[in-house]
Amino acid sequence: YRKLHAAPPEEGILAPGNAIPVFDACGVRFGIQLCYDAHFPELATCMALAGAEVLFVPHASPRLTPRAKLTSWLRHLPARAFDNAVFVVACNQTGVGGSGLTFPGLALVLGPDGKVLAKRVSAAEGLLVADLKAERIEAVRAHRMRYFLPRRRPHLYRPVCRS
Repeated sequence: YRKLHAAPPEEGILAPGNAIPVFDACGVRFGIQLCYDAHFPELATCMALAGAEVLFVPHASPRLTPRAKLTSWLRHLPARAFDNAVFVVACNQTGVGGSGLTFPGLALVLGPDGKVLAKRVSAAEGLLVADLKAERIEAVRAHRMRYFLPRRRPHLYRPVCRS
């Protein structure tokens, strides 16, 4: 997987990828979004349409505190889960990086209904474990008022896709 969207400080340093792959492992179909990629809702939708059930979103995102990073994530990651009926599993680097930036850690698991299933709000290294039950996805996708992807009208969104 190649990161698709370079954050402003990475422009000219990283060469972004040009494909949106999904992967299969242990009976689960998943997509990966690296850090800044998660700010583009179309990416999550493309992965869900390709069959992704889980989006893994590792970050190297500096913030002063884990709580500040959690506040940032709770602005957009629940929408990625809810709009696409997928689990979102996000984590952030912890400690001081080689450039001197401080990374506050944090881990978050969201259900396909956009609700927080588990979180670890700490700058210390640690492990977060959550049980991602396929039934949660099935329940959302079986509810005609809560599963939006089959009712999309992509021909109306052409302006979004123009450069």
